[in-house]
Amino acid sequence: MADKTLNYSFFNPNTVEDTADFLMKLFVEVNRPKVDAAIRKAAETSPGLDTFLSNESSNSAEAIE
Repeated sequence: MADKTLNYSFFNPNTVEDTADFLMKLFVEVNRPKVDAAIRKAAETSPGLDTFLSNESSNSAEAIE
């Protein structure tokens, strides 16, 4: 018996820009633990970077919400 081939198609009513924006936000959220760990590691090895990052993270947290 021959294998059946499944064909999927998706309808996306969004613009390319909206889709790209959504996917970027999704990937950032999924990879947030890795990014946070990399930032912490960089802050441990670079003097003065932790102060800069704490100021930036408080500003970016307000912008995201």
